[in-house]
Amino acid sequence: MALHNPSTVYIFSDFTGGTAEDLDSVNGSLLTAGDSAFVYKDVGNYVCDIKYVVQDSSATADGITVIEPATNPGTKRWHQTGAMVVTGEDEPTSPFTGLVWINSSE
Repeated sequence: MALHNPSTVYIFSDFTGGTAEDLDSVNGSLLTAGDSAFVYKDVGNYVCDIKYVVQDSSATADGITVIEPATNPGTKRWHQTGAMVVTGEDEPTSPFTGLVWINSSE
């Protein structure tokens, strides 16, 4: 019988920047395929909620859908999974694809 190793779940407040609050701050050598993260980014009058999963990948980082660790990335990349959920009172204008807006004023 194979045992399942649970993955690590991280929570961040931004995508990139290399600080402890950013998704790209986790040293790539510490990541395992299947690790996941949630980014809750406050952008003025709304909050973005995005889930990412680590994959063994050499995909080019774009800062939103694919994030490369700032240190020792190797072939580890954070890949956005599913739609971005945005909660707020005003519908945002956003460069992100797959945006789901939830009107919190209703």
